[in-house]
Amino acid sequence: MALFIFIILCLVSVSVGIGTLYILGFRKEDDPIFISSPLIALCIWSLVLGIGVSINIPVRILTYLAWGISLALCLITLKFYRYPKLFFPLITCVGIALFISFPYVVHGFSNYAGSPLADGWSYTVFGQYLWENPRCAEGGLAPLYQYAAHLCDTRFIASSLLGFISPLAGWPGDTQAASGYFFPWAFFVYASACTFFIWKRVPQWLSWGYVIIAVVTGWLFTIMISNNFDQALAISFLPALAGFLESFDFAKIRWGILLAIVLSSIVYIYPEMTPFIFLSVLLLLLYHVIRGRVHFISLVHWGGIFFFVFALLVSAYFSTWFKFILSQFSNIQASVRPGEFVASELLSNDYWWLGIWGLGGDINTVDWLRKICALTFLILSIIGFLVLIKNKNWGLVAVQILLSALVAYFIQVQKYSYGAYKLITLLWWLVSYMMVLAVRWLQAKSYNRFIPVLSKGSYLLAIIIVAYLNIMQGIRFDRNLINTDIKLYKELLLIPPIVNNSPVGISVSDPIANMWAMYYLRESITYFFSYQAYPNQPHVLPFMHRSQQVDLSKIRYLLTDAKGFRPEEASMLWHNSVYSLWKIKDSPFFIAGISNPNGVEILNNNEFYWLGNQKTLIDIQSSFTGIISIVGDFMMGPSLSETTERNLMVTSRINGQSHSFAFTIRPGRNIIEVPVSRGNNKIELSVLDEPTINSLPNGDSRVLLLGLQNIQFEFQNEPEEK
Repeated sequence: MALFIFIILCLVSVSVGIGTLYILGFRKEDDPIFISSPLIALCIWSLVLGIGVSINIPVRILTYLAWGISLALCLITLKFYRYPKLFFPLITCVGIALFISFPYVVHGFSNYAGSPLADGWSYTVFGQYLWENPRCAEGGLAPLYQYAAHLCDTRFIASSLLGFISPLAGWPGDTQAASGYFFPWAFFVYASACTFFIWKRVPQWLSWGYVIIAVVTGWLFTIMISNNFDQALAISFLPALAGFLESFDFAKIRWGILLAIVLSSIVYIYPEMTPFIFLSVLLLLLYHVIRGRVHFISLVHWGGIFFFVFALLVSAYFSTWFKFILSQFSNIQASVRPGEFVASELLSNDYWWLGIWGLGGDINTVDWLRKICALTFLILSIIGFLVLIKNKNWGLVAVQILLSALVAYFIQVQKYSYGAYKLITLLWWLVSYMMVLAVRWLQAKSYNRFIPVLSKGSYLLAIIIVAYLNIMQGIRFDRNLINTDIKLYKELLLIPPIVNNSPVGISVSDPIANMWAMYYLRESITYFFSYQAYPNQPHVLPFMHRSQQVDLSKIRYLLTDAKGFRPEEASMLWHNSVYSLWKIKDSPFFIAGISNPNGVEILNNNEFYWLGNQKTLIDIQSSFTGIISIVGDFMMGPSLSETTERNLMVTSRINGQSHSFAFTIRPGRNIIEVPVSRGNNKIELSVLDEPTINSLPNGDSRVLLLGLQNIQFEFQNEPEEK
């Protein structure tokens, strides 16, 4: 069923694109431009969603409009389009896209959890927020929507598309279910754009070799596992635009309108990438204007139509677009830049020459295969670039030089692999084309029968190696995932009927589980005792603190990790392998969670905590003001063997104020008294002594200064209610 839905999505995008082109006046039925129809559909949907969201219309309303326009364009296609031969290359593109995104096919598009990197969750959450709310609405919202509100002035098309796709995915507004279709469909759009670019330029076997190299590459796999939703959309534009410009007729208005639609949509999709794409298009455009000796009057007429339509389409977003570009370019000079870990092999002295071709870095795979592939790509690319120069295709030569120089700048000067990777993926279609040109040129060397056979064999071998390496990389990535199935998190939807609109305290320390609890319990009244990962970032916390107010005294249910902390003052109502739901017993207080940097261990069937110099956090929810005694059995840790006592700093944070106390802890049972007030109290424990042993004989590098077991909490005196 999921595969059928994906095929329907691809078919609709093809029909929407063909209908749009037909309205613009492209009526020649065997025109290869119809192969670019999925990209045209992406542009139409992006403009509808981009303009609508910019003027603060929720996506749930825009979805009706976008699907209505899509239905009308599909009907136009059904009525007028009568040339099915061009559907064969598009069907092939579907198969290639499914191949590169095979984990989604194997596990189910809506069920696959995908990469654990939090960017994917963030796109999904922002999409859910835009579905329900006008852009930039914030204050008093559920924690999920308060997090998303901080993304108000960022790019939003990819997230909006998740809402647009969601009715097909099973439930309108479930952006998580829709996210499983996103990468396969985006790669289908890219494959069709590359097919359109290469169509009729080279023999058919070389054409499909080109598409496979361009799509079935480690770079697209990197986009997928990095959850770069916007990049997955942006890479389709340059090959399609290069294809458009090959047939460009400056005397016909429709070409100016088409170019305005395509370029204005990229403004909404990826604002900070527009300078690179626009400059590349300008170089290609100048080449065609000079080569074609376009009449000045025709150029002015065409330019007027283009700029009018372009300005009209981007006017709703222009100010946000400009501010966002400035903020993103300032990140290049920042001390902490996004995505520093992505494609880090580009900065490696040992692996950069493999990484530049999307073949990875220091990974557990067959190195000699990667080296053969990299050497083949290098030789073919050099020959292909020389062929471009020989053919005087100065537009593509200029684009290659421009983007390659920028890649070198990010690697050599900025030492920023993430920036280089984004430009490489933007350029990869052209690098793949140079390889094809090299093979075609070598095939023409009839004076030596060995060279054509060698070039063809090497090229086909490189394709097979790339396909094999990507399958292996995908399988390895899949096996390393903690959870491949989103159902374990989705089972949280069973909780609302259990709690019956009562507030639920969330004390989940696993970052991924914590974030998905925020998503699936968005309709419930929730209070997070601690935020994890992205919601816990300093610039996001002010938004989180403005979440809907919750009366903490009414919390009677607590959601925790399935493993680790177990509240004593509660009985378990529901659990799976990730979460446990507890019913809090009536008592003056309950422990909402214990977060220990060294984790929790089980010793003699009881929880055991190793304390170190980092803070161990205890969340206490109290109905009264008074003194709580923390009672436990302590033992000295192996990281400091010279003394038999430890100095423990205990800090109680109450109503924004901190109260710190120092205790001397000796082996055996100790009692620590700390003040608490009505509401949420955060108690921090940290050992002041410095370790003398940095690594234990068993290789454990944790700082283990003080062990704590059999921990109990009780009021030291009769509390006074306030």
